[in-house]
Amino acid sequence: MALNLKQWIPKQWIPYILRFVIGGSAVAAVSLVAGLSPQASGVLAAFPAVFLTAIVWVRLSAGRPGAVHFAKGGIQGVLGTLLTAVTTLAVLWARGPWYFAVGAGLLAYGLYIMTIVAVKGRS
Repeated sequence: MALNLKQWIPKQWIPYILRFVIGGSAVAAVSLVAGLSPQASGVLAAFPAVFLTAIVWVRLSAGRPGAVHFAKGGIQGVLGTLLTAVTTLAVLWARGPWYFAVGAGLLAYGLYIMTIVAVKGRS
């Protein structure tokens, strides 16, 4: 007896399932590599799997102009990620506890996003 996935999974869910599988695979790979080499796992964690997966779906749904606009936003996102990593590393170098470093990184990213929104709101 063959399993017919078409009867169980609505067609509109497929892009979300694929994103989940790709993103989950990236997180699992980072977790596995972390035990072997924390630095290598950090490099792998920065792999833009979410961005690359999302841009494919944006291109398919919104065309080239949508993909270009999305990619420009991706540059701002990368800068926020860099700020988060630098802030987290600075707290860890200062011998702050890991949970404080994570909180500081999240706070830095949040402030960065609020700044981007505020600047865009003025223009």
